[in-house]
Amino acid sequence: MSQGLDTFHTVLRAREDRARRQHELLNQFNLPLISATVVAPGPNKSTALYRDVLDAAQQTLREVFSSPPWKIVHEEAYHSPAGPEAFFVISGSSASDIKNAVVQLEETHPIGRLWDLDVILPDMTILSRQQFGLPPRRCLVCDNEALGCARSRAHTLSQLKDKIKSLFELYRKERHM
Repeated sequence: MSQGLDTFHTVLRAREDRARRQHELLNQFNLPLISATVVAPGPNKSTALYRDVLDAAQQTLREVFSSPPWKIVHEEAYHSPAGPEAFFVISGSSASDIKNAVVQLEETHPIGRLWDLDVILPDMTILSRQQFGLPPRRCLVCDNEALGCARSRAHTLSQLKDKIKSLFELYRKERHM
């Protein structure tokens, strides 16, 4: 098997493991789950940069969801071949309110565009932006619709990685001022 195909299968297995763990947590707690991952283009999704981006997401999610009406019932994080990921089980509010809060973070936090924050219901339904009448995510490079740019491969892997790195470096610099 070629290395590229082997990497693809490894990432696919890691995503299947993520879905299995999400299902286990939803069954265990019967509460909404935030699944936090990183926008990580390319085959290597397990880098120090991507781990740092997820660490910032976790810190921000803890700050937001540790205040009433919310409570973090359970939190865990992994660094898998599919990239870094974290799970937060949240109580104290509706899943709709949780979704609105994470969309606000994705839209307004300095590196929120680098996060993929899904809200999943106990029946495994993922709340989408479209269900809330919200516009689709924007491309990191050109600000067009992200899905369209991804499907057409409008930007090179190098352009995407450079943009992610520059956004995170600016965030880190501003945070330490």
